[in-house]
Amino acid sequence: MHWHLLVVKVAEKKIEWYNSMPTTRSAKPYAVDVASTLKEEMVSRGFLDATEYELVIVEDHPQQKTGYDCGLIFPSYFLEVESECDYGGA
Repeated sequence: MHWHLLVVKVAEKKIEWYNSMPTTRSAKPYAVDVASTLKEEMVSRGFLDATEYELVIVEDHPQQKTGYDCGLIFPSYFLEVESECDYGGA
């Protein structure tokens, strides 16, 4: 099993893809497929018009050095994404 993180940034119209394992960079077609499906679901449910959303492959983040320590790396992604959130002054 391997974890990927997709982050939808509504204000920026972006879907960011985080991947902790550098050897799986070839999984980009997978990310494209998942982002496409996510956009279709968002549109079909009337959530928002996601047809113009850009998929961004985020590469400047921590990478795991083994095939089993993604659980140690992944929390840093959440902290990075959360630190960029704008909660509207909350």
